[in-house]
Amino acid sequence: MRIFKHLKAEWFRYGFETMAVIVGILAAFALDNWNDTRKSKVLEQELLLQFKADLQTDIESINVVNAWHDSIIYSCEVLVDHLKNRIPFHYSLKKHFDMWNDFETLVFSSGAISNLNSRGVELISDVDLRNHILQLYNKYYPHSLKDNQYFREDHVQITYKVQLDRIEPILWRESAMPNDYEALFHDQVFINHVQWIKNAAMFNKRENEDLTHEINAVIKHIEQVQNKK
Repeated sequence: MRIFKHLKAEWFRYGFETMAVIVGILAAFALDNWNDTRKSKVLEQELLLQFKADLQTDIESINVVNAWHDSIIYSCEVLVDHLKNRIPFHYSLKKHFDMWNDFETLVFSSGAISNLNSRGVELISDVDLRNHILQLYNKYYPHSLKDNQYFREDHVQITYKVQLDRIEPILWRESAMPNDYEALFHDQVFINHVQWIKNAAMFNKRENEDLTHEINAVIKHIEQVQNKK
């Protein structure tokens, strides 16, 4: 009987110790999971702030490009008006003869999206926001960069030759002088190129404005998710 009581006591003791070990292990796992979750939330918030900063920078870059588009469009309009209506040359035209075929390269920030890709897209816990961001970077940005590249290639491969065959470059983004201004009245190739560049600049500007709308929508989405946390 004493042996039975002794064994029973030992069984309870070992059972209690085993249970204590199991509880300790579970508590450790729970603590690790809590720490991991807390760290993930901190990293997510830091990443969302980085995305907002990058996207604001991208909007500024688009604004710079569109400002150049405005200058190009205006210079093209002035030149076409003067050449089609055979208006006498004026000193102010020198700037427009230089500016009509200019361009500005579109550049986007890549820090936040590179950070997200390296850490795993699941770091952004809100699925709708995650998909919204990925759509912007994987669809809209490549499309805009491709159009901007086409605009640049048009200048380098085609328009520069049209310009240099007829116009003397004096000071970049400041002044250029036609070799024979009145001959341009009858130069339909030159006039067509000027109009072509105007149309291309207008098209790219509209595309950039649409992209800015998409970027602002993502920024607003980020802020909505941040306010929920």
